[in-house]
Amino acid sequence: EWTVLVDGVPELAATDDTYRTSRFFGLWVKHTQAAAQGFFFDDFDVAGTAAPADTSPPALVRAEALDPGRVEVAFSEAVAGCFPERYDVSNGIGAPAGIEACLPEGQDRYVLQLARRLVSGTTYTLTARNIADLAGNVLEEAALSFLFIETDGSPPAADEVVVNEIYYDPPDADLEFVELFNRSDRTFDLSRFALADDRLQPAPVVVRQALVPGGFAVLARNAEAFAAAFPGVDFVALSAWPALNNTGDAVVILFEETVVDRVDYAPAWGGADVSLERKDPGGPSNAARNWASSVDPRGATPGAQNSRFEIDETPPALRFAEEIEDDAMDVFFDEPLAPASVRTDAFALDDGRAPESVFILDEGTRLRLRFADALAGARLTARSLQDLSGNTLAEAAIDLAFRPRPGELIVNEILYDPLADRFDERPDQPEFVELFNRSGRLLSLRGAFRTDAPDEDGTADTLRFGGAFVALAPEGFAVVFADPEPAGRPAVDSKLARAFPEIDLSEAALLPLARAALGLSNGGDLVRLHRADGLALDAVAYAPAWHHPNLRDATGTSLERIAPEGASDAATNWTSSVAEAGATPGRPNSVGLPPAAPDAGGLVVEPSPFSPDRDGRDDVTAIRYALSQEAALVRVRIFDARGRLVRSLEEATLAGRAGQFVWNGLDDAGRALRIGVYVVLFEALDARGGAFQAFKRPVVLARRLD
Repeated sequence: EWTVLVDGVPELAATDDTYRTSRFFGLWVKHTQAAAQGFFFDDFDVAGTAAPADTSPPALVRAEALDPGRVEVAFSEAVAGCFPERYDVSNGIGAPAGIEACLPEGQDRYVLQLARRLVSGTTYTLTARNIADLAGNVLEEAALSFLFIETDGSPPAADEVVVNEIYYDPPDADLEFVELFNRSDRTFDLSRFALADDRLQPAPVVVRQALVPGGFAVLARNAEAFAAAFPGVDFVALSAWPALNNTGDAVVILFEETVVDRVDYAPAWGGADVSLERKDPGGPSNAARNWASSVDPRGATPGAQNSRFEIDETPPALRFAEEIEDDAMDVFFDEPLAPASVRTDAFALDDGRAPESVFILDEGTRLRLRFADALAGARLTARSLQDLSGNTLAEAAIDLAFRPRPGELIVNEILYDPLADRFDERPDQPEFVELFNRSGRLLSLRGAFRTDAPDEDGTADTLRFGGAFVALAPEGFAVVFADPEPAGRPAVDSKLARAFPEIDLSEAALLPLARAALGLSNGGDLVRLHRADGLALDAVAYAPAWHHPNLRDATGTSLERIAPEGASDAATNWTSSVAEAGATPGRPNSVGLPPAAPDAGGLVVEPSPFSPDRDGRDDVTAIRYALSQEAALVRVRIFDARGRLVRSLEEATLAGRAGQFVWNGLDDAGRALRIGVYVVLFEALDARGGAFQAFKRPVVLARRLD
């Protein structure tokens, strides 16, 4: 009982029973900096009452193993405890051989020196008998259990103790738990660990428990809820639980102040209503591919091997290699690589060159290789690369996909007005755009996109279709199509496959987009093709008038490019598909002409005869030319047998030394001409408009006789 008086007047009274007995007394003055002096006190009256007589025996309050040969016991008060024969340790240890530092007047704790060593990870029982306090009260018998955990005190090394299972989004939030797994051959004291989330406010485990080699430790949010859901499973409930966010969070395990593992999970990894399980305890903590949703009927596997336990024994695999600059490429792998294995001498092009530098990107799943000169080789070989689990890729090779140049990847077919009648008992067609690789190189479609005609503000709609790893072989086809429900096997189960069952789509690169339509206007539109960096590769401004004039209804019929090397924006190079199905996605066009070129300094018109009757055979004729020098302009006109001009195919078109034009047998008014012999007059004009080279070739227009 404390009372403070100032000049005899009581100013303060308080009660504080923190210390009930003491041999010393003093004052602690807390003051401001301005009032640091001038304190004085007098007239202290310190008094107390006599303690009641002690008639209660002492209590055994703690038993703790200090090391394999010593156990400390503590009592509620000072006792006469220096008698080894009055103690017994279970499991065959027996009475201690001696007791350290015994004092004559007694103490409240003693250290027992054991006759036999304790075994780590074992729970023992200490029994004390006939222990008297200093007043002579005797504790006849008491027992306490203690766990001995032998550790060297050092934190777990990297990957020795890992987060193995996370129940972050259970049906009941109280069921949240985190499971640890000890991958090492050492035993750790669980009480030295703590759990934190992304806020890094550790919640200590506190409970002393052995985390033995190959053992699990389950840290739970709510003891009652966990015990009911997973009866018989050992766990430790934390008093301060870091709530795990369903939208993504971090699970951080600390050993005292050292972070031993961290998992930054995301909902895309799995774990909705079931736990998120680590597949390979030795695999990377922050790789989505190493985590999956539990498939156990209980929704989780606390304290046991995960249901998705899948040890990674597979070396990393090459997934894709593409040119990103003239002298650099990106190489993609199916899992992160161990940085120590990523060296310049691990890679070589087929011309023998190794890169000058290698940069690790995307947490080790992508590498950037830079060479001294432009990439000339078409195949890359990789050797001796390791994943984070130590699996080694001895050697693998992959073809390099090049960035398309303008004119190499072209628009080859457009179905802008598909059949879509729910009542015609025919599968609805999807809108599609077919691309064709007319180069001799493997071309990358990764990141490719299409734009349409810009509006009055100059803004064009963008449609991205380039998948992550899509490459197109020389003379290969890629089909971009609308499919609201993309199938896992687009060559078999997609909307495109159902609409064109007679076409084998297995060899085409199919790029379904989860859309009802591609936005292709029936009144005409622009299809401009871009590679990932935005460079325009090809552009087709199609119009309904490009269809064959004899086709009354173009619904369900695609526009097909006649000649791959012909002009993309020339109406004469496009016409209606004559395929029975109305289109030819993923295969050569029904009206297409094979690429060919005449000898230098000549003109070839073929086929001749040709029959523009839309039967799919020789419906057009190609006018192919090759000049002895560069031309500025070319003019192509067609005359009948009487010398009358019937068609001005090209009046003054800027052209190169070689090229081709297509004639579909129509005159300038779009009317079908009669059968007979016609003459093609080709003239190359110089910059002043004079003809410096001219050719004439006959061609026969024929029709089927009914």
